[in-house]
Amino acid sequence: MKYTDNDLRNEIRGCLAGMVSYGHEIVPDWVAIKIIDSHMPGFKREPDFVANAVWGHVRRHVGAETRNYRQEEEETNQAVLPGFELLQEYYECKRVDGANAVVLRIHREKMTLKELREQANALIDTGNSLKNHGNQLHRWADMRVAEGFLEDDEE
Repeated sequence: MKYTDNDLRNEIRGCLAGMVSYGHEIVPDWVAIKIIDSHMPGFKREPDFVANAVWGHVRRHVGAETRNYRQEEEETNQAVLPGFELLQEYYECKRVDGANAVVLRIHREKMTLKELREQANALIDTGNSLKNHGNQLHRWADMRVAEGFLEDDEE
C-alpha cells in the first residue's frame, strides 16, 4: 500500500493529539523519531542519504503540523482566568535535556518560578522596545515635517 504525505500528516496529528491528551509536552524531534521508528524500528540518525532524507522529510512535516496544531489549540483552548485575561495557557521555554537545550511548550501551571519570571521580563522588554520604537517613529515624522519633506496633514 502506498504511504503518502497525507498519511504522514494524519499520523503526526494523531501522535500530537495523543501526547496532549496524556499531558505530555510536544517536542517535534521526539514526534519525528516516534513516527520514523514505527515504520523503521531501530532507526538512527546517521549520515546516510536515506536516513537524512527520511529524517528531513518527516521532521519538516512534524514542524508544520505542530505549528498548525498549536495555533488551532490556542484559538479554541485559551482559558481566561479572572484578573489574568492576558495570560496564555502555554509558553515556550528553553529547558536543558542532557547535553541539549530544547525549546518546549510548557503549560503555565507546570512552569518553574524562574521560567515564569523570564517570560514576564521578556514581555516587559518587548513592551518597552515597542514603546521606544513608537517614540522614535514620532520623532522621525516630526523631523521630516520640520525639514519640509512632509506636510503636516494632521487636523
